[in-house]
Amino acid sequence: MTGKGRRSLILILVALPCLLIAGWESLYCGYYDPKNLAYVLWKHDLWKVDTSRALAVMTHDQDPASLVVGKSKDQIDKKFGPLAPMSEASAYVRGCASQEELTSGNSVMLRQSEWMVTFSDNRAVELTLVKGC
Repeated sequence: MTGKGRRSLILILVALPCLLIAGWESLYCGYYDPKNLAYVLWKHDLWKVDTSRALAVMTHDQDPASLVVGKSKDQIDKKFGPLAPMSEASAYVRGCASQEELTSGNSVMLRQSEWMVTFSDNRAVELTLVKGC
């Protein structure tokens, strides 16, 4: 391969990913868009995103449960920050939650959001958006 051919190949190998990333960012530029590059990378632990933003974006995500179901409390705490007991949930959330969820100790909130995680044997088994009750 000649020097000019090698330079062209390197240019293509560098320019193509840059164009793909720029195109993705221009198509999904919304701050709360679940296809936003920062959020997609955050889901795979490749980028840091403000947790409040991530919790808001999750309401539009097609599979938010995949972020917590099957994970331990420590893993979820590491990704989202401190889990809040149901006693610290907002009055709205406590009004929507069943008596069992409030008293069993198996359900906690992702920070001060409206996302409730139910645990069994220290593993998350359900993620519920407590809204519209």
